[in-house]
Amino acid sequence: MEKDDIIIETAEKFINASEIENKIRKNKNISISEIELDKKTAEKIGKNKGKYITIYFEKIESNVETILKELEVNLKNTIKYLNIKKNSKILIVGLGNKNITSDSLGYLVIEKIDIDNNIYKIYKEVEGLSNINTFEFIKMLSKKLEVNLIIIIDSLSAKSIERLNKTIQISTGGIKPGSALLKTSYEISEKTMKIPVIAIGVPTIINMNKFLKEKPKEELIVTSKDIDIEIENIATMLSIVINRIL
Repeated sequence: MEKDDIIIETAEKFINASEIENKIRKNKNISISEIELDKKTAEKIGKNKGKYITIYFEKIESNVETILKELEVNLKNTIKYLNIKKNSKILIVGLGNKNITSDSLGYLVIEKIDIDNNIYKIYKEVEGLSNINTFEFIKMLSKKLEVNLIIIIDSLSAKSIERLNKTIQISTGGIKPGSALLKTSYEISEKTMKIPVIAIGVPTIINMNKFLKEKPKEELIVTSKDIDIEIENIATMLSIVINRIL
């Protein structure tokens, strides 16, 4: 059960069968999807209950201001949805591997975020390079700092090439770091952390092993050819919005 897939792809058959309501609206060339899962429906698709917002765009360059506006509105609404009060203590965690471009989103965003008396930020390297369990690290740090909200920023996997670096998902359902590649991973969510969690993710890879009949000996990962430019642009937009709001 993977936690890092895009909700629209994971729940596609349930959406098509009208078992899950997908509220979709357009803002110029951008599509915004909003899905709210109750516990029963969430269990059907291996997700946690909560709100899942997906912002899809085809080109960043011609839609920057609209994307920024949608990110700001939807992140604000998500914080309000969780009843997070103004001046609450917030821990922002960027996950990934800064040495791999497709997994560097968390690092790039954290580098651009401003800190304040009630805002904490940290980049957490993958466990394979640090030998520090991400779940235990975040749980310990959030408890020590006595924060009221955790915001996780990480790269996601997708099933469709069209979504690579063109989709931003904001959810309250948590995230499972590394589950795109690892068979086991600890979930970071309100259920496990005991405080609200917002996960912001961007699909930057496709794990082709899921689609191949003949499984290769090693993981076959695909990303876009302009990943370095695209991920830098998205990281900049996310950091601008977070700095505006918090």
